[in-house]
Amino acid sequence: MKKIKSIIFFASLAIVFNSCDDKEESVNYIQENYLAGKWIITEEGHMNSQSGIDFAQYVNDATCNNDNIVFNDDMTFATHDFSSVDGSCQDESVTGSYDRVNHTLTLTYTVDGEVMHMNYIITKLTATELEFNYSDAGELVFLKLTKE
Repeated sequence: MKKIKSIIFFASLAIVFNSCDDKEESVNYIQENYLAGKWIITEEGHMNSQSGIDFAQYVNDATCNNDNIVFNDDMTFATHDFSSVDGSCQDESVTGSYDRVNHTLTLTYTVDGEVMHMNYIITKLTATELEFNYSDAGELVFLKLTKE
């Protein structure tokens, strides 16, 4: 009986070890592009005299759509800056491509035949919130956006 138990034990071990494959399946994790989507600007901030940031609600033209930025999965973007001119909404849009390396977001676009690059520093990025800052004529500007 002891011999039969030993045979069953070793047979079980053989089955277990043969069923385990030394080749582990490789898993390719794809990082979701949280930037992709339509982002509505909700707050704008500026540095105060105590080196803090004062945020205020971003003011859109009440008669037009909300200003927004659309980032596409194909690494292109479009900004939409709406304003009312003579009772009609005008969209001053800019289109181009974007690249993100770590916390730096670079927008590349053309204005009057000249290629422009604008760098933004991302301080917060979730599936629904985006915060970044940039320099505008030497002044730091902070924006908070929510995904629509």
